[in-house]
Amino acid sequence: MAVNLAVVGLNRIGYSIGLALKNRNAEIQSVGTDLDRRTIAQNNLPEAFDKLESNLIDAVRLADVVLISLPFDHIQEAFKIIGPVLKKEAILIYFSWLPGLVSDLARQILPDHVFLIAMTPSLNPHYLEDSDQTTPHADLFANSQVFISHAPRIPETIIRFTTDLTSFLGATPYFADLAEVDGFQSISFHLSHFASAAVMLSAISEPGWRDARNLAGKEFADSTRAITSLIDDNKSGFSWIQNHDNSLRMIVDLQNSLQEIKVKIENQDEKGLQEILQNLQAERNSWIQQRHSLEKEKKTNASK
Repeated sequence: MAVNLAVVGLNRIGYSIGLALKNRNAEIQSVGTDLDRRTIAQNNLPEAFDKLESNLIDAVRLADVVLISLPFDHIQEAFKIIGPVLKKEAILIYFSWLPGLVSDLARQILPDHVFLIAMTPSLNPHYLEDSDQTTPHADLFANSQVFISHAPRIPETIIRFTTDLTSFLGATPYFADLAEVDGFQSISFHLSHFASAAVMLSAISEPGWRDARNLAGKEFADSTRAITSLIDDNKSGFSWIQNHDNSLRMIVDLQNSLQEIKVKIENQDEKGLQEILQNLQAERNSWIQQRHSLEKEKKTNASK
């Protein structure tokens, strides 16, 4: 019997989920919807879902599973709208960032008969260095890990469903604590945003910026690209504040790292500076190789 799935959030993540499930021929009847009806009207991928629904309440009312891929800033609004109409024992999957904070919101807003479980995605390593961060792909999550986290005493059937869903997306499940995933994301997600914002803020604070910007090239564009994903209505930076302790910890770590480099430059320690940069390059290369290793491992297992 097919599962009725409503995907709330017609962004890159939401569309990619729809495309992946279509490619896998999963026994899932999918409907796509969004908080913003203008997003639905602009739909360019009708093949991603079995149906598009402009009315959010109608989209989720009969759904067995509701998957939310909205920005953190809009989760509270979405919960308040859909909470009263969700089916008894409906599965609510939060497929985005900061699941620990979202779980706290769920306890405050959602009825007791709704079970929330979080699936925090990482990307297919082939898209890690892709400057296009908007185009959906059926294999966006392939050969990656999806971090699954949840509150205590959630039914085993829900955990099993999210594990199966992870496999349909071509990914591998990784189980972790809710707060632990928030901490992981502060390192892997927010830290790059802080650095990007600091680079841009430092540049525009310089008296020569008006002329220097004419020289700014790919390196500057790459180092500041992360801030372009932060602008969302009038709530930019909202998740930084909500994730207060982790945010402050990451900023202090960033300051300490810059201070370490500053000391090397002040002391004209060319050898020490070179060692730092070589180690950083080696660590980055190791990270990229590690992310590709899951794909190689799958191919090896498939050939056996």
